[in-house]
Amino acid sequence: MNKKIGMSLLVVLMIICIGVAYYAGSQQATVRYITVPVHEKSSPSGVVSYWVKRAGSDEWELIDRNTNIVVTQGLTLLKKYLQNNTDVVGWKNVTAISLSTSSSSPDAAWAVIPTEITTGGLQRVYASSVVSKNATCYNCTNTFTASATHTAVQLSGLNWNATSNANSLWAANTFTATTLYAADQLKIEYLVNTKSG
Repeated sequence: MNKKIGMSLLVVLMIICIGVAYYAGSQQATVRYITVPVHEKSSPSGVVSYWVKRAGSDEWELIDRNTNIVVTQGLTLLKKYLQNNTDVVGWKNVTAISLSTSSSSPDAAWAVIPTEITTGGLQRVYASSVVSKNATCYNCTNTFTASATHTAVQLSGLNWNATSNANSLWAANTFTATTLYAADQLKIEYLVNTKSG
């Protein structure tokens, strides 16, 4: 009789182990299923770097380097290009850099950076250098030379139109507030990566 009870307990124990293993496996599968769709880092992104060179100096000083935010209208531009497989106005020129003294944090709803600088050597301009880095990435660099004093320059935008205040913002970023005096230079490099960096 004891042998039958022992066998019965062994069978029950095995069934419990199988049930626990099945439950744990189904939970793990559920976790995997949940985490895969949540991975949304594949949107266009990139890093923007800022350097300053003071008048009379030959040395560039790195001010900041951060990932920028791609705004909604920039992502819409990309979607239209991919969806329609046609050239979208300005698509081939997402290289114009704009600057501002605004302390606002970048917002996906922006179409232009707030209080854009339009004079004094810091007005929006197409980057002087655009280089393809690989199949999915390019960088555009421009060096601005201040012709007047600009207090607390701290926001930049990447645009597809070089006209000041034109609603063509692709991405924006803030950086350490920097005051520029006449003849000071500010170099900005946008690294645009169309896959998760």
